[in-house]
Amino acid sequence: MVNMGGKHRDKELMLLSARKYTSNPEELYLLERYFYLLVNTDFLKPAVYAFLINGKTYKQVSEEFNLKESYMRNFIYKNVRNVFDEISGDPLAFIRYKNDDMRRTDRENEIDRLTDRIDILIKKRDIRRHDGLLDYMLVDFSKYGEQCDNRDGKIDEEEYEEFIKRMQYISKPYLESLFNLVDENIFGYIVYLLTAGERRLSDRDKIKKKELMDLWLFPSE
Repeated sequence: MVNMGGKHRDKELMLLSARKYTSNPEELYLLERYFYLLVNTDFLKPAVYAFLINGKTYKQVSEEFNLKESYMRNFIYKNVRNVFDEISGDPLAFIRYKNDDMRRTDRENEIDRLTDRIDILIKKRDIRRHDGLLDYMLVDFSKYGEQCDNRDGKIDEEEYEEFIKRMQYISKPYLESLFNLVDENIFGYIVYLLTAGERRLSDRDKIKKKELMDLWLFPSE
């Protein structure tokens, strides 16, 4: 399962691989939550996490945790079996090896059960690894900061505070929260301004469109 995410255990890569087995949104969501439980939380024992998620060898893990290599293999196997016991099944195997005799409603109920069980387990665990936080941004910050690896944090504090406040709008979660509070008619009007030909716009519309384009730094037509 974790190998489907590649060397860096990337969720999107895992989902791309999972589409070989299913295109069902609920099943893909189950695998996404399962992947998150294994990769992002402390659900796995530290030594098992080092082996399965960080990709270390038996020898490396044995040396790091001061365990005999022969014991290490058995320890990892038992922990993997415990994962299935905690979840009450293997989500990937359930999706990959479909039971043709299983009724559709029974299959849907089992997907829901597994998803709910994994969500409960996630809530009980501490977060070990976050997803790439830059993925939550609408602008590629690394493009502008690739020439400066500022690990020392030597910055102008006042300029920094002003900047991050002004840049809150490029956070996807922030905008999604904002959009859910706004009257949908406003969105409809903005779409109209940006897509309608000039001849269809009233004088008021043209003023509004000009204001919007200047504010958003859109190029003039």
